[in-house]
Amino acid sequence: MVACLLSAAGMLAGASPAFAHEELLSADPSDGANLAQPPASIRLEFSAELDPAFVSTTVTSQDGRRWDAGPPQVEGRIVTVSAQTAVPAGSYTVGYRVVSNDGHPISGGVTYQVTTDNSPAAPAAAAPSTTPASTAPSTAQPPTQGGGMPIWPWLLAAVVVIAIAATVVVRRLGR
Repeated sequence: MVACLLSAAGMLAGASPAFAHEELLSADPSDGANLAQPPASIRLEFSAELDPAFVSTTVTSQDGRRWDAGPPQVEGRIVTVSAQTAVPAGSYTVGYRVVSNDGHPISGGVTYQVTTDNSPAAPAAAAPSTTPASTAPSTAQPPTQGGGMPIWPWLLAAVVVIAIAATVVVRRLGR
């Protein structure tokens, strides 16, 4: 019986929730890159495959204007963001919001600098994309990783199960 109790305790100790969330592994251009020419697309690589239905992206300049050129393309772990190339020199942020496989939203951003003014004579080229603003991640906040479920409920459950098992063992030994 003691062996069963120890075995159950060992199984409970090893049974923890998955705390790993998807995270951004790399970006091209990389965060903080200085570019002479703006990229036509930005490549974001995440740590796990993503569901395209739960991926949204934006490309914005410092003044909040949108410079993305269509919805993101998702292939497995890779998200490709199309961006306008007729843009003024300045800082651009690629904002992303994805939902991890365990349901937690993950959002953040990658910033790059364009050092050459590539803007057209007509300001109409900088019109916002057709992506609804309500699905766009906020780029005013720093990149964050989603927090997981706290561990204390799991530890409390393990203590309760061990206490019940110990009570059963003690009562059976008392017979």
